[in-house]
Amino acid sequence: VTTSYTLRGTGKNGCQSESTVTVIVDQGHTAPTVGLPAGYETCNGSMVQLNPVVSGGSGGYQYLWSTGGTRRYLQVRPVENTTYWLEVTDGQGCTARAETMVKGSMFEDYPVSLASDKIDFEESTTLTVAGTLPGGKAKLELTYKEGWRTLTTTIGTVNTDGGPVSWEVAREGKYRVTLSRGHCRFTLSKQPQLVVRPGIKLSVIRKSRRNSHGGQKVFIAVRSNVKEWRVKVRPGPYLRSNKRSGSGNDEIRISTSGRQGKALEGTVTVYGGGASTSIGLNP
Repeated sequence: VTTSYTLRGTGKNGCQSESTVTVIVDQGHTAPTVGLPAGYETCNGSMVQLNPVVSGGSGGYQYLWSTGGTRRYLQVRPVENTTYWLEVTDGQGCTARAETMVKGSMFEDYPVSLASDKIDFEESTTLTVAGTLPGGKAKLELTYKEGWRTLTTTIGTVNTDGGPVSWEVAREGKYRVTLSRGHCRFTLSKQPQLVVRPGIKLSVIRKSRRNSHGGQKVFIAVRSNVKEWRVKVRPGPYLRSNKRSGSGNDEIRISTSGRQGKALEGTVTVYGGGASTSIGLNP
């Protein structure tokens, strides 16, 4: 469709002038369309490529990104949420525009430390991730040995809100902290090792009454991180143990000889792995 428009003007002195412009509307030409998918995400400066979907128009597209780029695609590495737009112009000069937001996250390699890297059996220490941590979560994992196997378990997950985070830990092994926010995961490079010294602890669970022959029994709980320990009772001729050795946590039973009518008194010692402890028996 062709339409002409004429403009005539008359000045104060009566002079006249006119100008004509012709507008041609191509009803068979449609403007281009452009789309940018949503859901782009990056983590710690990783690269993401924005690929537009362009159709319609007369072809011969030209591209202009908000960054100044003029290629069809755009590669970006944002470390925070950033919106990018694209303007497409076809061969007839018609334009279309679209925009999308790229979610970006950035974690620093925060320092991780133990208040003490060696502790006694059944004690604990504090593991701390220092610094101004961004909002998200921090997960603590422990890698440890169990026989010939190497196992990993999660100690706990806490929310981070701008400050340091810490856990009370007591198990031997290597600790690893992973920070997360949305899609982003980052494992801190510092992975402290905790050593727990060998230890044995004894406690009386219960004691039986003396029977008609004068015999008596006492049950003792053994708590230990020693792989193998041994039992010694004194005085030997009158006290007997149902076990001569064991490992880890267990229970031993000490009894007296009823025929000799001895009272349940003496000392029980459990030792092994460089650790030793004793408990007295009272009648």
